[in-house]
Amino acid sequence: MVNVVALVDFSDITDEVVQVAARLTPAAEGHLYLVHVASAEPEFVGYDVGPQAVRNSIARQYHQEHQQLEAMAAGAREKGLTVTPLLVPGMLLEKAVEETTRLEPDWVVVGSHGHRALYELLVGSVTEAILRAAPCPVVVVPVRRG
Repeated sequence: MVNVVALVDFSDITDEVVQVAARLTPAAEGHLYLVHVASAEPEFVGYDVGPQAVRNSIARQYHQEHQQLEAMAAGAREKGLTVTPLLVPGMLLEKAVEETTRLEPDWVVVGSHGHRALYELLVGSVTEAILRAAPCPVVVVPVRRG
């Protein structure tokens, strides 16, 4: 069994990340995990969640992201792949690394967004964190500038 993890964020490069991951996943004996880390609900990280309108907004966002993830999974299933979409709430860097390790993949596919050095210094790079922590080869799909 070959396990492939694709980290998706619904950016412009996401479709290409999923396509590359699908090519690495053998149809007969492979499993593709589509992993999206959703922003943690404030209550999950120890903050007061605020008014009902905020909770409703977060619920709508999760629902929309879940639907997008399910649509991606359906597209991969049409190609004969076994796919599990995972919407994981939490802090992006921590959860991306945690899920990548937990799923014990043979390959990880992630997009490179080409952020500038200041952004990387302040926010950190998910791609870099995955490269350091992944227990397997990592395929980085570059942004095509046009």
